[in-house]
Amino acid sequence: MSDDDQDYRVGYGKPPRRTQFKKGQSGNPEGARRKKKQDKKEIEASIPRGQFPTSKAIREEALRMVTVRDGDERQQIGTREAVIRAVATKAMQGGILAQRTFVEWLKIEDELKAKEDKESFDFWLGYVHDCRTQINEALASGRESPEFLPHPDDIKLGYSNLTVEFTGPVDEAQAKDIKRLRRLADLQFELAIFYGEDISYNGADLWQSRVGIWMVSYLSTIMLLPARMRGMSDTQRAQMDLRMMLSRRAWEAYLGQECAEFDLPFIPARKDWPTKTLAELGIDELVKAHRQQAVR
Repeated sequence: MSDDDQDYRVGYGKPPRRTQFKKGQSGNPEGARRKKKQDKKEIEASIPRGQFPTSKAIREEALRMVTVRDGDERQQIGTREAVIRAVATKAMQGGILAQRTFVEWLKIEDELKAKEDKESFDFWLGYVHDCRTQINEALASGRESPEFLPHPDDIKLGYSNLTVEFTGPVDEAQAKDIKRLRRLADLQFELAIFYGEDISYNGADLWQSRVGIWMVSYLSTIMLLPARMRGMSDTQRAQMDLRMMLSRRAWEAYLGQECAEFDLPFIPARKDWPTKTLAELGIDELVKAHRQQAVR
């Protein structure tokens, strides 16, 4: 039947006949699209873990403080620590299941610790290598060596057990303290010279060299510094030599100003600071004993 039939008028609710569904034939042969079902894991991943009721309850319970006995004493510890202690105690008493559980915990923790140690070791190993490469390149080209914090020489790597130890400053605050300590050591050394302490190394007469409070203080201070900073630089020594060549009054003024900053006593006119020889201090006996022990 044609759309132009006189008895059929196309209009609202009357589409053209050629576009109408045919009897016995689906109007959507491919079928309706299935609505994608959201995976359970996707739902869980979209929700912060702390909002799960059970997770929240477990965390709160783990932090709850309980009273436990430790011999004759009572202690307040978290539920988590109490459970671990209970399992450890049961394991020590011979409980097979507790022993198996506790060993499994230790195994997991050891694996996590080993992974963390390896990652840390690899990072600092690469850091030290990169820093030393840049330092060597600067020295080879005659440029000033770049400064690093922490300095590669202050990082001690334990290759056998993958440990990382820092023997110097690791942040700006510590670096500032170390620089101030280095200044203090230089001042103590200069005061030893100013007050006439005999600090020269003179072969067989070494043990007769006289040291006083300032040299002893200097030796104590430099032991607090990283090994790379214990020696006086050429620049520092040249500056000290220049001050010593100036007038006595100018030298006294400099030392007085520095001592005031470090709250150290400075009496220019005093010449009787007590001194002792290294032999009198017993240092020679200590060295002899050490040498004898080394020979054995």
